[in-house]
Amino acid sequence: SGGFLAMATVIARHHHERFDGTGYPAGLAGPDIPLPARIVALADVYDALTSKRPYKMPFPHDKARDMILAQSAKHFDPEVVQAFCRREQDFIGIRNQFPDTHIPEGRPFELPARDR
Repeated sequence: SGGFLAMATVIARHHHERFDGTGYPAGLAGPDIPLPARIVALADVYDALTSKRPYKMPFPHDKARDMILAQSAKHFDPEVVQAFCRREQDFIGIRNQFPDTHIPEGRPFELPARDR
């Protein structure tokens, strides 16, 4: 629907903004950043911190949470950080339900048949 796509567009455009105004692409700050983008910004960083990447091993939840808390009112909306802390068990559960997927090196990514 149009509402879903409109929200997805807002999130894609603004989830790299920072609450203190130092992000991109528009340098928005505080409540000028759309709420869905502020929420996804935190979720995106949490996922990056707790996921294995070619350049780093995953951080445990407690370390990721502490790193996010340290960025409250800087990178992240303090109210979104508080909501994250209230629901952190849900984040742990989702992380455990959807562990990192291993893609063998040298093998190009291929969409599953159902998604082609």
